[in-house]
Order: sequence, then structure tokens, then C-alpha cells
Amino acid sequence: MMTLKYRFSKTMRKNNLCITLAIMLVYFCEMSVACDSSWQPKLGFDIEGHGFMVSMAFISGHSYSLTTTNKVLLNQGKKNYFCSNLVVSSEELIEILNEDLRGKVTSEQVSEAIKQGLIARYPCE
Repeated sequence: MMTLKYRFSKTMRKNNLCITLAIMLVYFCEMSVACDSSWQPKLGFDIEGHGFMVSMAFISGHSYSLTTTNKVLLNQGKKNYFCSNLVVSSEELIEILNEDLRGKVTSEQVSEAIKQGLIARYPCE
């Protein structure tokens, strides 16, 4: 009984997180449409065939993860695989991805394209 309750609770938390992320993305996308001068993402690819919102959530997660780990490594005096002390924005990642990817792609292809794109833009000397 306890295991079933735990699994149900864990599944509900995961579903609530996905719903919250989707709502946040829709809100931010609508806010950017309301502001004519703001950047609006245009994807030339679709991650795993799941559509725009899931692709944007995946890219946003990469952006946050790369920015956070890069800051931690810099604070520890360690090097990352790319050398930049800037925030790795979703906009920059989409630029990198649109240069290399088209159509339906896998998450592995996206991750590799991001890695290679950041190495090319910010090589370590």
C-alpha cells in the first residue's frame, strides 16, 4: 500500500511539474508576442517529434544547466568544455541548433549539436 501511494505521489508531482512548465512557457511566449520588439523563437527542428513547447522546455533546461554548471566550475577554478563566463541563453542555443539541425531530431543530436556549437563559439586556448 505504501509503495503504491509513493508511486502515485511521485507520478502526480512529475505531472504537476510538466503542467507548470507548459503553463510558464505558454505565458512567456504570449508575453513575447505582446512585445513587438522582443525576440521570438523560431525552431527549424522538432525534438523527438513532440512539438514546439516540449522542444522549448528541453532547450530551456539545457540553457539553465549549462549556465549553472559553468558558473560553479568557474568559481572552483575549473574549466568547462567551452570557455565563456557568459550566460548560455536559450536564444543562443536555438541559433546554434538552427544552424545544424532540420526536421525531426533526437535529444542526443540536440545535445551533441549544442556541445559542438559552444566549443566552436567559445574555444578554450
